[in-house]
Amino acid sequence: MRRDTVVNRLLIIGAGGLGREVLSWAMQVPSDQRDWEIGGVLDWNIHPWAEHGFPFPILGSPDEVAFRPDDRVVIALGAPRARLAVADQLARRGAIFTSIVHPSVLLGVNVRLGAGCMVLPHAVLSTNVRIGDHVLIDVHARIAHDVSIADGASVLGHADITGRVELGEACVIGSHAVVLPGLTIGEGAVVGAGAVVTHPVPPATTVVGVPARPTKPA
Repeated sequence: MRRDTVVNRLLIIGAGGLGREVLSWAMQVPSDQRDWEIGGVLDWNIHPWAEHGFPFPILGSPDEVAFRPDDRVVIALGAPRARLAVADQLARRGAIFTSIVHPSVLLGVNVRLGAGCMVLPHAVLSTNVRIGDHVLIDVHARIAHDVSIADGASVLGHADITGRVELGEACVIGSHAVVLPGLTIGEGAVVGAGAVVTHPVPPATTVVGVPARPTKPA
C-alpha cells in the first residue's frame, strides 16, 4: 500500500520488553506492506520510556483510551492468558486488531494468520499453516507444514514445530524447544526451553528435558 494512502494509527499495548521489541520490528515494516502508521504505546504503568530512545510516546492506559475507527491494535504482552484477557476487554470497546509481520519472515503457500498476531524476524511458516488470533511467533521460530496454532499461543525464539502439530490455546513453546510430528500440545501447557517433545502434552501441564517429561509438583 502506498504511504499516501495510509490512514490507520497503530497502537501497541504494553511498554515492557516484548512491547519494545514489537515496536522495534514494526518500525522496520515497509510502507507497502502495511496499512498503518505507528501512533504510540499504551500501558497501565508509568515507565521511564524516554531512556529507551523510541520516537513514539506512551499515550496513556488501555483502560482510558477511546479507540477510534482508524486505530489498529496489537497486544504485546508476554503472558498468553493476559494477552487474551486484554484482547477480550478491548474488543468489547471496539478495538480493531492487526498483525505485525516482520519483512524477513518467510511465508509459504496457504498460511492463514489470525488477528493481532506478532510474527517476528526470520520466523518461517511453511505451508498449510493455521494460526489463531493474538499468537506470538518469536525470532527464528520454525512452523512446519499442516500445523494448527490456537489463539494466544506463544512459540518462542528458535523453537521448531514440526509437521502436523496442534498447539492449544494459550500454550507456550519455550526457546529452542522441538515438538515432533503429529503431536498435540494441550491448552495452557508449557514446553520448557530446549525440551524435545516426543509424546502429546496434556492441557495445563509443564514439560521439560530431553525427552520432555512433566515436572513434579512442588
